Amino acid sequence: MRAFAAVGPLNPREAAAIAAAPDILRPYAEASGGTVFLTGEDGRRLPEVRRVGRSGRMGGNDWIGIAENGAYVVRAAVASPLGPGWAWAFAGLALLMLGWRRESF
Repeated sequence: MRAFAAVGPLNPREAAAIAAAPDILRPYAEASGGTVFLTGEDGRRLPEVRRVGRSGRMGGNDWIGIAENGAYVVRAAVASPLGPGWAWAFAGLALLMLGWRRESF
């Protein structure tokens, strides 16, 4: 025999309307110069992301803007390989041969 217990209300207000509703967010977004995009099931693709100035528009029909505030400084950037190319080629070939051997039995 099993028993189950529910903690809290059975129908909380948060679960009453779980669908995305742009009408709730649109006034806040427009007040800050932004926009609201729904993507996914309605077939729309993701909007293009652009850097915009603080005084510019923060969105349009098919794009959203990220405010460029210049609050960062890049001092240095270094890129280095994780090893010589021939070693990675050898490791890849060895794994390929190992997989081929394993699948042949």
